[in-house]
Amino acid sequence: MKLANLLMERRIKMDLTSRTKDEAVQELLTMIRDEGVDLDFETVLTSIREREEIEDTSYGRGFAFPHARTDAVKELYIAVGIS
Repeated sequence: MKLANLLMERRIKMDLTSRTKDEAVQELLTMIRDEGVDLDFETVLTSIREREEIEDTSYGRGFAFPHARTDAVKELYIAVGIS
């Protein structure tokens, strides 16, 4: 599986309004949910927050890759946000 095949134009948001990483994660999850993807929003958000507590996924210079493994979704989703 190539990650590039999972990246879809509709899941790229060029104008995030969020000011924190947590708000950005919520904004991107909302974008995925609003397109009709069946996901347990709160469980996914909690999983990402827990993963961030274990190891911060910020890589400096404004880049972060918050993610988590969870049974709350049926497949892998990638969303990109730029602020």
